[in-house]
Amino acid sequence: MKIYTILFLLLLVISIPSTALAGDYAELNYIGVSENGKYMAFEEYGVQDGSGFAYSNVYFVEVETNKYAAKPVRILVKDEQASLENIRKKSKKSAAKNLKKFGIVKGNMGKVVVSRLMTDSAFVINPYKDGSKTQNIKFRSHVGSLYGIGDYELILNPIKVEDKKDYVDNPVYKLDLSFRDLNKNTQVTLQKDKALPKTRGLPVAYRTEKIYLYGEDKIIVFLNVFTSGFEGPDMRYMVVTGKYK
Repeated sequence: MKIYTILFLLLLVISIPSTALAGDYAELNYIGVSENGKYMAFEEYGVQDGSGFAYSNVYFVEVETNKYAAKPVRILVKDEQASLENIRKKSKKSAAKNLKKFGIVKGNMGKVVVSRLMTDSAFVINPYKDGSKTQNIKFRSHVGSLYGIGDYELILNPIKVEDKKDYVDNPVYKLDLSFRDLNKNTQVTLQKDKALPKTRGLPVAYRTEKIYLYGEDKIIVFLNVFTSGFEGPDMRYMVVTGKYK
């Protein structure tokens, strides 16, 4: 290969936007909670890396039991020309029946007490290096100029799945998520996986993005779940819910 051809190819690679060489990070649309706090719903959406196919998934969850209240809506069109906007319209239409059935009110989200978006450079994790690390987040339910109510801690503890790795030989992890009341010195397990659910894929790391409190005793935690994708780490959302009192 001539030197001019090599230089051309190098310039071509450099000119490609970095996002074109990155994995697929989903976007989150927290739809809302029913007024009685019994059910909640959220959407994750984006464009797959590798295939370029747009997707939109809507999940319906029973808050107190931390279980699906209905089968998720999953829309994926295997056509690179299909727009994400149209895919989301289809999933919205498909989800409407269950949103009405469970009385889920759009925009009724509760109180956000922690928000650490993926753009938060103070809370970045490397999915391939930090997957085994325990994450502790301390927060309060209310604050004012001269007071603070509640001292709480969310503890995310990854559990390594023995004798199992992903397709690029990275260790994979189950999830142990608990809530601690620091004033009362009590702790509640929100979720502790006995086995790794097939629907979650092969997670190499988890990260807490948002924590909401609803009513007097319910908590809603949005987590980032990282897996190995075609062009780098992919990220999807999962929610863990429950009663913390």
